[in-house]
Amino acid sequence: MALTRLGPNQSINLATTLASAADNAGKILQIKNLASTATTATSSSSYTATALDLSITPTSSSSKIIISMSTNTDNEAGGRQAEIGLWREIGGDGSTNTVIGGNSMVMASYGVSSRIVTGSSFVYIDSPATTSVVRYRVVIKSNTGNQVLF
Repeated sequence: MALTRLGPNQSINLATTLASAADNAGKILQIKNLASTATTATSSSSYTATALDLSITPTSSSSKIIISMSTNTDNEAGGRQAEIGLWREIGGDGSTNTVIGGNSMVMASYGVSSRIVTGSSFVYIDSPATTSVVRYRVVIKSNTGNQVLF
């Protein structure tokens, strides 16, 4: 899955690969894409879902899901910091939201004396170990309690 947002456009792409079956080893079996121009503003210290939200159903429990995303993130003023994360939900019941990928997806602008709009990106390879629907959402939070934009 690739999640991409450049400028005012956002998109999310999902690609799943099956590694175990000999006839499908290494092949990309599904690709999904979502485009959005929505902006998410938050001052919450908890992750807030953005418009980048897409589901995929792996064909095997050994499938790998590839997620990549590029975006612009706006701190709106000096001294603010935003953190981008990735939620994974398995089964579609809303009870298994997990932030995956750790804190490596940070837009750091804290301590800067002015507004910064900066590019942020990541690539993550997920192994959800399921054949149930898997939902991915890009999320953002403020590490300083001030409003930031995605």
